[in-house]
Amino acid sequence: MLDMRVHMYTMLIVLLITSISIHANKIALASNTQSSHSINLNSEDSRNHDGSIPLLTFDRSEYTPFNTVGIILQDRSRDVNPNAVDTVSVTVKGRSSSIVVNLIETSKSSGVFIGSIRLSPNLLIYNGDLEVRRDDWIVALYNTTIATSARIVYYEAKLTFDRQYYYSTDKAEIRLEEPEANRDPYVRDRVTVFLWSDTYTSGVRITLVETDVNTGIFTAMVNLVSSKGEEQQNQQQQQQQQQSIRVTDNDRIVARYLDDTLPYPVRLAADGVLTVEMRYVTAEAVFGTGIAARDRMLVSKPEVITQFGEQIRVLSFGSKLAVKVELLNKQPIAQEFVCIAQVKYSDGTVASMSMIASELESSTRAIVTLPWTPDRQDTYRIEVFVLDNISKPMALAPIQSIEVDVV
Repeated sequence: MLDMRVHMYTMLIVLLITSISIHANKIALASNTQSSHSINLNSEDSRNHDGSIPLLTFDRSEYTPFNTVGIILQDRSRDVNPNAVDTVSVTVKGRSSSIVVNLIETSKSSGVFIGSIRLSPNLLIYNGDLEVRRDDWIVALYNTTIATSARIVYYEAKLTFDRQYYYSTDKAEIRLEEPEANRDPYVRDRVTVFLWSDTYTSGVRITLVETDVNTGIFTAMVNLVSSKGEEQQNQQQQQQQQQSIRVTDNDRIVARYLDDTLPYPVRLAADGVLTVEMRYVTAEAVFGTGIAARDRMLVSKPEVITQFGEQIRVLSFGSKLAVKVELLNKQPIAQEFVCIAQVKYSDGTVASMSMIASELESSTRAIVTLPWTPDRQDTYRIEVFVLDNISKPMALAPIQSIEVDVV
């Protein structure tokens, strides 16, 4: 009789272990084929009295080891008290442990229950409820027959400027998308990028702040300080006090971020958080139009006309004339300019000089006329310069010239 009882107990234990193994295998198989979808391990056993099947999901299909995980359960049968908010429990399994999570009904008699847990790659270093690492899976189990799963991943960082070209009055926005840098889902995290220009190759460190809690997107506004001559020393001191970079016309601006949490197949380091390989992620922009200074304006060959704008064949000394040129601004922005007509005698000495200052809108043309009255018979050389300003001039176009005879 005793032997029969022992035999019966042994059979029951074997059946129980077999049942548990079957359920575990089903969950593991489902974890490798489904993401954030409810898995019904036994549709007949899991049906409610009204024929409905509970639905268990995560709020996302992928998480980083620092994320907060949302859990949603839809089960009308657990709305036990229609006049109160009910609670149910689910089990969530991580890397090497499981936790029981209480889900709270969203409202009275809704039959929808929600809850959350915080993940951590190392519970000794980072706060959290459940320890996971990159490439792990998390599995939630409800009533032993309903399960859902999600994958733990790293992403490649993306670094960008908000524009390709910047001009004198602009500020540059640097944007970094790096979900793994969102280390604390309840505060706005910070990251650092290195920024330099062709003018200031030593560079500066720029702090980017998360746009909001738990976004994984970081931004910063950077002042672009145009430097010329004596201003450089003062601007360098200011640069150390605020987020700014010194630039000059047509400088290349480069931002660089070190990504030390790379996706599979890069191996994890011994700490289980960083990866053994690291990669620089860069973004580039240009201060200026990207058009060389001497190519920003198109200037026609000079032409001599009367003061009334009429064509003239014979030039006589003492006549009131004008030098005419046509300008084209080739840039996508407006350009201030100074147009100068310099007239020289045949011996190279300057006979006269006239100028006009104005502004030309982007991609537009203008006719410029500058007065000239020849004072003697000679062969004159007329040279036209187009500069950006007089105080610290920079040529916007090659010099255009002609020679004319005055009788």
